[in-house]
Amino acid sequence: MALSAAGSDAAASPEQSWGSAAGRGHKVSADATDASAKGGRKGALTGRGEVPVGQADSLTSIPSTGRTPKPGDVQKAALPAAAPKGFDSKRSKELKSKRGERERTYPNPDGTYTTR
Repeated sequence: MALSAAGSDAAASPEQSWGSAAGRGHKVSADATDASAKGGRKGALTGRGEVPVGQADSLTSIPSTGRTPKPGDVQKAALPAAAPKGFDSKRSKELKSKRGERERTYPNPDGTYTTR
């Protein structure tokens, strides 16, 4: 039994067409591109967990208590003594240890930080 270079049975191999496309155009009509093959399956297959095409959509209901919780008591919060002032160009100095490729971080006199 003769084997081809790929190691398969040469007698079972289909015929291969050889030649050149020289002299042939680069454009063809849609009719020339039709392909047909025998066998295969009719229609699409469904994957695992996929809803079949003909099945109607349905909603998933989530069980609930059906009650709205009552709001809690109102509590007054104390306002801060002074609103933070934030960045001060004269007093905020860069923290070089916090430097990023495209950002700089500054501690502000009021205790906050500014990152630019």
